[in-house]
Amino acid sequence: MKSMSSLLAAGLALASASADAQIDQQPRVVRTSSTYTCGASPLGECAFLLYTSDCREAEAKNGAPTLVCTHALFAQFKLKNGESKHFADMPPGVKQCQAQNGKLVFPDCMR
Repeated sequence: MKSMSSLLAAGLALASASADAQIDQQPRVVRTSSTYTCGASPLGECAFLLYTSDCREAEAKNGAPTLVCTHALFAQFKLKNGESKHFADMPPGVKQCQAQNGKLVFPDCMR
């Protein structure tokens, strides 16, 4: 009976280690926080456009590799000089678009 109980304990330990290994193999999404601040803009305000991009290899065209990207708007806002805005839970890879001629036009502002 003692060896049966030892085998059962060993089997449970192995199953637990296997479950832990499967959990560790799952991709982890790392989120971050960030604060955006408007300094001394001559316009009196700063425009922000935050987005994410997911780019994947696509079929080659004319023998050259290509990427197909999907963009998702995360946030769009304006701050007056001296104001700040904090995001506590941002997705990974957030990028910031810069205004062209004082206007933010997504996704054209990425170029």
